[in-house]
Amino acid sequence: MDLHIKNMETATREIKIQDSVFDAIKWLETEYPHGIELIYIDYRDSYEDMNKLQDIIRGNDENDFEWQADAQWESISEVLKNYIQEIEADELSDETQEAMKDWLYGHDTSNPTKDLLKNTGKKLFYIETTDYSEEDKSNWGKIVRKYSKTKQQKKEIDYVLNNQFYASPISFYFYADVLDIWKAINESQSKYIIVCNAYFTTIDRVQGSNWLGENAIFNLTIPRQNFIDNVYLDDAKGNGYGWGEIAGQSGYDETSIEINNTKKRGNILVKSETSEAQKREMKLNENWNKTKKCVWGDMNYRRHTGSRAYINNYPCGNKCEDCGTFWID
Repeated sequence: MDLHIKNMETATREIKIQDSVFDAIKWLETEYPHGIELIYIDYRDSYEDMNKLQDIIRGNDENDFEWQADAQWESISEVLKNYIQEIEADELSDETQEAMKDWLYGHDTSNPTKDLLKNTGKKLFYIETTDYSEEDKSNWGKIVRKYSKTKQQKKEIDYVLNNQFYASPISFYFYADVLDIWKAINESQSKYIIVCNAYFTTIDRVQGSNWLGENAIFNLTIPRQNFIDNVYLDDAKGNGYGWGEIAGQSGYDETSIEINNTKKRGNILVKSETSEAQKREMKLNENWNKTKKCVWGDMNYRRHTGSRAYINNYPCGNKCEDCGTFWID
């Protein structure tokens, strides 16, 4: 057959357009009677960026929206393509396409955030209190009375306080499942979040020192909004030195997270706020990310560009040659 004639025949062939919304929806209902998972999460997928994970846990998931929307659209495009092939049509009418898209979005059974959180597992968190332990021990008795309910807890606090080097923030650390914390924040409006089996600490994340207790024996009742505003991942950037950097500890007792509308009897009521040290640490980290220039007085080694030569004259220590920050021994 002449090529010109063949092209004319192809050009004049009637394009088959499927425009029956009823038939399209019936096909979807038959193919996906229990809904469809538009976003597939492999068991090996998890949150690796701890800053992003911290935002996700607190309910700030805007950064996840774009890739999830793209994944949904790819799956929907594949379904529409399969339908066209099965009914041997050339294309779908706009009305049919929109109806199918709406049905697929409405019957999407995937929950990528939960799946990724589940795969991420357990992480070390902390929450600071409004209290500081003084270097001269003047308020240690008050701290023991405020944060201990049992003899074992009193002994633990004494142990931690005796391992501090200077005035330090009182905080609690806990090793918890990230999905449990996400659920407590995002799937409930309870007045309090309960943390069972936390560690008492005097960790100074700015200086990178002090101590975390040996026993996770503290049960905490924390006002919900306090918890949301001030719970931090130990590994997230902008929070100072992590416990792993300070002491290299990697094993922790597991914590359970609960919700309640009343103060749980026997628990320690913890009120938290974003400390000035924490606010300053966030600003310093933001400045470093933007400029990659060090700032005098920033005690975090990771945010300095100059060499840190050791000065062997009293007081001995290291000094950044770019900004003059001094770390005394």
